Amino acid sequence: MNTKGMLVLLVLAITGISLSMGCLDNGEPLDDMNNTIPSADGNGDEYVDIVLESFTINPDNVTISEGDTVRWINKGPRVHRLLGADFDSGIIEVNETFTHTFESKGQHDYLCIVTALRGTVIVE
Repeated sequence: MNTKGMLVLLVLAITGISLSMGCLDNGEPLDDMNNTIPSADGNGDEYVDIVLESFTINPDNVTISEGDTVRWINKGPRVHRLLGADFDSGIIEVNETFTHTFESKGQHDYLCIVTALRGTVIVE
């Protein structure tokens, strides 16, 4: 098989593995205004939540204050990996989270390198 054929098979295999991963949505309600909820973990820390699903980021744009923390929640069915100018989430498995505290004002764009989804965090 030639190199081009092997590359096509590799891409199809990776896509198949990604599509075969699954999970159940836990049905957490989101705020009707902006689809984010300030959440607290057991330590009293508050977050602005962004939900990662199949091929959606909800919401894909949020506005927060300097020093706020965003938590991305992967509800599946595939892994995600978010890259921004000042963060790299590493692989976020299904039902796992990633948090990042934004210390500088401005527009912070990010990309999921697994799904090619894009989002923006605006820090005021």
